Amino acid sequence: MRPTIIFEGILRGVVSISGWNSRRHAWRLAVLIPVFLLAIGEEVRSQTGGDPDLVLHSGKIVTVDDAFRVVEAVAISEGRVTALGPNQDVLPLIGPTTRAIDLEGRTVLPGIIDTHTHLMDYALYHTAPDVAPEVANLNEIEGPDVPEILAELQKRIQSALRTEEQPWLVYTIRPGRFDSSVKFREQVDRRDLDRLAPDRPLLVVPANTDVLVNSAGLEALKEKFPLQALDAELDSRGEPTGRLGERALPLLSQVVPPVAHVSLPLARRTELLARAYKKELEEWAGYGVTTWASKLDSTQHAAFALLDRQGEMPIRLAYHLQNITIAAVETMPANVEGTGSPHLWMTGIYGSSADRNMARGMCTTLPSPVKHLEKCLLMPGSEHWNTIYEAVRRGFRIGGFHAHGDLAVDHIFMLIEQASEAAGMTIEQVRQKKHAIDHCALNPRPDQIVKGVHLGIVWTCTAKYIIRADIAAKNYDPESIARWTVPVKSMIEAGLRPAFHTDGHDGGPMVFLYLQTMLTRKDEESGRVWNLLEAIDRKDALRSATRWGAEYTLREDEIGSIEAGKWADMIVIDRDYLSIPAEEIGRIRVLMTIVGGKIVYQRP
Repeated sequence: MRPTIIFEGILRGVVSISGWNSRRHAWRLAVLIPVFLLAIGEEVRSQTGGDPDLVLHSGKIVTVDDAFRVVEAVAISEGRVTALGPNQDVLPLIGPTTRAIDLEGRTVLPGIIDTHTHLMDYALYHTAPDVAPEVANLNEIEGPDVPEILAELQKRIQSALRTEEQPWLVYTIRPGRFDSSVKFREQVDRRDLDRLAPDRPLLVVPANTDVLVNSAGLEALKEKFPLQALDAELDSRGEPTGRLGERALPLLSQVVPPVAHVSLPLARRTELLARAYKKELEEWAGYGVTTWASKLDSTQHAAFALLDRQGEMPIRLAYHLQNITIAAVETMPANVEGTGSPHLWMTGIYGSSADRNMARGMCTTLPSPVKHLEKCLLMPGSEHWNTIYEAVRRGFRIGGFHAHGDLAVDHIFMLIEQASEAAGMTIEQVRQKKHAIDHCALNPRPDQIVKGVHLGIVWTCTAKYIIRADIAAKNYDPESIARWTVPVKSMIEAGLRPAFHTDGHDGGPMVFLYLQTMLTRKDEESGRVWNLLEAIDRKDALRSATRWGAEYTLREDEIGSIEAGKWADMIVIDRDYLSIPAEEIGRIRVLMTIVGGKIVYQRP
């Protein structure tokens, strides 16, 4: 008989209505309660085969279960949660081999699930230079603001001039904190670049915007193309600024040679990539991320698979297959979504990009002075359309569709509906696929929310697009931007469960700032609030970053909340997420990260 049932009988025998306050019964409770607690401990030990490996106690453990319970203690065995509740229920489980950690009142949350980021790309310019320089990408630069980007660019150029004989110097500026790459393009011109490289042609490609060249680079391009063909911007005196527009992009490859990379044997490259990836994943564990999702190509997958086989994946990765062809779709078995290991599994086919980005080129229904720059990339009859159409028709899940503008979402819906109908699927079968759409930059519209519910779409949204909404508002109606940018409250009220993502190397340190922004809708840089009607409460924000992210990654039964039987993925933080002012959530720091019961990060 279960000890809990026995104890109910004991209580009925010892505590009667007439004798509850009687002193002669008090000593019986004092003796029997410890006996009961020991019995519970023995019951759990018999179920797990021994003492728990780890117990966290005397804290505020936010479970994010159905009832959103908050408990004092949790026990972990063999990587999974085995018991949780008040101290008096869990502490008796501690045995001689158990590691017990006194939380001293600190808050514990389920591990953050970041459903759209690219750690494998960040690793090449962030961790690889130190741990795997042979595969490092020294041509990518990131900085929080324009002065720091210029300083880093100067260091890279000085090093390159000493060691390289390339006819052109080429660098890419990553988006950076609050889209510093866009500000770089706006604030820097060819004269600034001339001070860095006065004699060697220099091409700088800021992410999400146009390119810049120095004077030497402009002269080299002018030898082959007129300024008009290069879409060159002119200043008030009619002089070129060095900024080149959209039409110049296909011409650059005719003059600028591709960046050279070190040729390595496949096995060596895989080993080095794995080393850089591991270091990057360890850093993100420090931000509280225990699972992330991204597209992967075969080379990237091989490196992560190597880490997984060696048991060296610090955090979990759910991936979508990238660069799929129609031929591959025709030969792959269907229903492979969810297959893999506890640390590395497939979520479907990557739907690729249905448009470009919020700063330049998203596909919308809105009027705009830059309408000619919009890029609707998922169009019927294109190779992209035909490939994804065939994947959906053959029963694959689309694990991630890049879509910034609302018209891009219309095109995705059209493809899913047409391909599903051609396959003879019922609407319930379509819903079961959980096709995913990423970003919510300027979508979904109210009618798209309704259709998304009908089709069973799983969205993942990021507060980054609230922070950068002012960029889009320069080219589109600000009212529409405010109304349609990350409309998570409307989505939740309609029955959708939008997941959470960061989508940027700068997003790691800003995980909790992004959660804060979901509550405040405030751009912390400009101070502007974007449509407070779409603000959500802190419980739904946390669900988005945990439980609903588990649904996006097809692991809702394994991760996303702190519940008995699930993997023990959790973080200890330095502030009480549930009670501090909303404006302080962004200051939360992670003290400890646990993945599968293993401590993978501990703040020094």
